[in-house]
Amino acid sequence: MKVRKILADKTAKFTISMLLVLLLAFIFYKAFPSITVFLIMALISGVISYFISLARFPIDISPTFLFMIILALKYGFGYSAAFIVITSTLPALIAGGELGLSTFLFMGMFLILGLASTLISGYSVVAIGIGATVLNLIAAWFINLSEDNPGGFIFSIIHAAITVFYFVTLGPYLIAI
Repeated sequence: MKVRKILADKTAKFTISMLLVLLLAFIFYKAFPSITVFLIMALISGVISYFISLARFPIDISPTFLFMIILALKYGFGYSAAFIVITSTLPALIAGGELGLSTFLFMGMFLILGLASTLISGYSVVAIGIGATVLNLIAAWFINLSEDNPGGFIFSIIHAAITVFYFVTLGPYLIAI
């Protein structure tokens, strides 16, 4: 009788459901750690990118670049490439945006930097991340100039600062997962 009363309570149902989801996620993580980390990072990055695209916010505050480098260092270029293709295209399209030339140029640059990161994976994640961010910033300057959008470089500088912050604060913890 008491069990039925507990299960009838909405808060108890929610708590039990969340505990069950966490238990299943833990079991899935133990069985497939790389896929679980990939899916969690893709979900976080995708949701943030979706809302950025939906709001037409000019500054990318998503941790996509951080996650891409982490995946490249931990699991290899394949995970990194799949991640960047999925999280660069799907959220923007779902939000009603369009994929312009700059999207594909940045995606190409991200893929090159992801591959380069796998080749120098012996260094610290912070050093690799900051180096990749600086190279990405240089590429962003050229991309913005080629699209006759020099003002867009200001947004790239802000994105680079946010990305460096992510690498310094979260990088060492995420690489240890």
